Amino acid sequence: MTQIDFIYNLDSYEDGLFLILDKQYKNQKTLIFCDNEKKSHEFSDSLWKCPGFYPNTIMSEQLSSDVELSENFLIGNQFNKNFDELLINVSGQECIFFSRYEKSVELVLKSDNEKINARDRLKKYRDCGYEVKLIDATN
Repeated sequence: MTQIDFIYNLDSYEDGLFLILDKQYKNQKTLIFCDNEKKSHEFSDSLWKCPGFYPNTIMSEQLSSDVELSENFLIGNQFNKNFDELLINVSGQECIFFSRYEKSVELVLKSDNEKINARDRLKKYRDCGYEVKLIDATN
């Protein structure tokens, strides 16, 4: 069963990514789930500019869902069978294929709207029997 973490009280999704990637998930095949192409490019740019080294690829229509990449980070909104270890949701919305991953991390911003959407996702996960770990980013 997928392990699910919610990291909440973040100022930005980038803060959440930087908080967890280097410490815990640097060498896992990771999908960073974005809901649109513009955000995908913004996250890719920020990963290339941050102090760590996070080579990544943006999922595109030309990229088959079965393609195997040398990078550990794929950014987009489609499942890829070669990136099934970790899902990091930076969309603020539900990712319908989260259960295909060993671990799913939901990043939640401080805004009221974000928290409302996150509470709905949290309730759904718990109602389906998932154990959810809550992590306050301010601690």
